[in-house]
Amino acid sequence: MFKKLNNLSITYKLSGIITLLIMTAMLFVGIFSYTTIKKAIISRTFEQLTSVRFEKTRRINNFLNTKILELNQLANTSKAIGIFDNLIFNDSTNQNSLDLIDFNHIIGDYLLKQANVNKFLIYNKNVLYYVNPEDTSKHFVNFEITGLDTILNDFGTDSAAIISDLLTNDKGEIVFYIFTKLICIENNTYIGFEIPSKSINDIMLENNPYNGLGNSGEVYLAGEDRLMRSQSRFVENSVLKIQVPNSNPNNIDQNNFVAETTLDYRGIKVLSSSGIIEWGNTKWTIFAEIDYKEALIPVNTLRDSIIFIGLLGIILFTSIVMILIITITKPVAKLKKAADEISGGNYNVNVPVNNTDEIGQLSDTFNQMVQKIDEQKKRLDYEKLNRVQEMIDWQETERQRLSRELHDGIGQLLLSVKMRLGRIKGKTENDERIINDSQNIIQQTVNDVRNISNNLMPSVLSEFGLKQAVENILKDISQNYKIATSCDINLTSLDDNKTITYLYRIIQEAVSNTLKYAKSKSINITITEEENLIKLEIKDDGIGFNPNQVIGSGSNGLRNIRERVKLLNGKCSIKSSQGNGTVIYIEIIK
Repeated sequence: MFKKLNNLSITYKLSGIITLLIMTAMLFVGIFSYTTIKKAIISRTFEQLTSVRFEKTRRINNFLNTKILELNQLANTSKAIGIFDNLIFNDSTNQNSLDLIDFNHIIGDYLLKQANVNKFLIYNKNVLYYVNPEDTSKHFVNFEITGLDTILNDFGTDSAAIISDLLTNDKGEIVFYIFTKLICIENNTYIGFEIPSKSINDIMLENNPYNGLGNSGEVYLAGEDRLMRSQSRFVENSVLKIQVPNSNPNNIDQNNFVAETTLDYRGIKVLSSSGIIEWGNTKWTIFAEIDYKEALIPVNTLRDSIIFIGLLGIILFTSIVMILIITITKPVAKLKKAADEISGGNYNVNVPVNNTDEIGQLSDTFNQMVQKIDEQKKRLDYEKLNRVQEMIDWQETERQRLSRELHDGIGQLLLSVKMRLGRIKGKTENDERIINDSQNIIQQTVNDVRNISNNLMPSVLSEFGLKQAVENILKDISQNYKIATSCDINLTSLDDNKTITYLYRIIQEAVSNTLKYAKSKSINITITEEENLIKLEIKDDGIGFNPNQVIGSGSNGLRNIRERVKLLNGKCSIKSSQGNGTVIYIEIIK
């Protein structure tokens, strides 16, 4: 790692060290500010939730106390007591046994003026009666609901007021009941209201934009069985159906509350303030909650601001530092860049000299060195090109000489030997057979010599031109390799033997590579001639290859093609990929 750091430039080292120091300082300040403000926001949110919870608790208690007060006022009305007494000591099922006019006047009209009351009820001798305040023309009706008689009996005879837990009435509605004792009657008689749970939901779900609960906060109730006692803000029909985690009111002291970060009934992380509401023997837990993410929005906003300001400060300070460092090290960087270009083979570089100090003198010396290197490279390239051309020309000359010697010398001698053997008559049948075998061997040797001579320098190239020579190559491929070939050569004014020979060798090399490696089914060769340009395209549909990998691996075939094109002052491009064949495109300036 330290070796890599040593390879970095001075500019990067200085700017990196200064930037790291700035980032460390800003990171420390940012973390400290974020942590402090986060704690303050969470503490403030708990206080706000507790305040909302106290307010909801107060309103529920006021609502219940109001209903109990209304029952007490009704129970102490003299005319109402008379009706109750008439009901208790007479047959309640007989409509004529009651003064229904007085009942409508006193109780019915009173109930119709009350809000949040479903039924008026009378409990006596373990029998429960009710009347609907919207229909008081009928007599009292026996009323039975599962669990309510048990609640009434459990309170005993000494309870002045009874408040039940939530129950489901005969219509499937979720309600609760409030009873107060008629103290003016000897028997234990209670009167009460059936109140829908909607009255509690209206208090819990009040949408007050100033209550501090935001978009995700809510206040709800839960019983000892952990089931919700008020409607959820987010889940419909949640009363007595949704289970609330950690809602046991026995774990909460009546004078205290619990403020914690926990998961609510939806499994969402929230800030929660919980306390208890006690109704007689029934305890409910009241929760005031808000989503953790929403509560921390101010903190996250501050965090984003700290990050933004920190990044802006880092960029600003780093930019100033970089400008100063670059101004000092810019000449050295130019020298390094120029050296990199020279190492990449580009000698046409010049470092501007703007100062006369040590760096300026170094830049001037560097420019002189580059100029001398460029001159030497051009001279070496010229000499190399001449040597390559001389070598190729020598090869062609030797091929022509060997071709003539094989054809005119060894070939003629072999034919002469064959003809002389043909004139000899064998003395025996065995001698005749030996002579025939010798003639066949000589004939095969003649054919081989002719093929070698033709490959070294095909006579058809010098006698009939490039088009006929290329067609002969393709004809031989079609016959021997069963590969489809096509040729389109249009040369009218090309009479340079050197160019013709080089083009033939290029085609010969390309076709040879195709036969060895391409596994193609067709080969197409096209040569066109323009005013000052000759275009050659060799195309096959073989398996293809990666030109960069093949050239980098030292392929002699492609290297020979490129060298010959370069000697003809041309350009060569090879396009190929796996499975897509190969196209060799060459342009030669006449």
